[in-house]
Amino acid sequence: MANFGGQPSCCHVTFTIGNFGYVGTGYASGNSQMFWEYSPVSVGVAETDKVKVSLYPNPFTDFLCVESEREGELLLFDIQGKVVSGARISASQNKIDLSGLPSGTYGYQIASGGKVFAKGRLVAQ
Repeated sequence: MANFGGQPSCCHVTFTIGNFGYVGTGYASGNSQMFWEYSPVSVGVAETDKVKVSLYPNPFTDFLCVESEREGELLLFDIQGKVVSGARISASQNKIDLSGLPSGTYGYQIASGGKVFAKGRLVAQ
């Protein structure tokens, strides 16, 4: 993984959830409001493209609706970072059947051409 490009910091907290790493709450040049996520699917700390994406409802039960300006691949990860579901999305509204997923919190990412343009967390009820 590439070196962190930010300023040196001290007194920070680090932890992992599955394959995701987190660093935050330390001090860097007087700033104590920092928090970084390191993802196993990207190298270093990279910002996502500015693409309008909506996923709802959150929390969801059986179906998830995805509205996106771009086509891509939606991947859902469990708490250990393992891919548990995937779906191809079109550049419009998509209704994805996720009725087989157990209740819990999942990470998601949407990528196209190997570049992630949306990521976040979803809750299954």
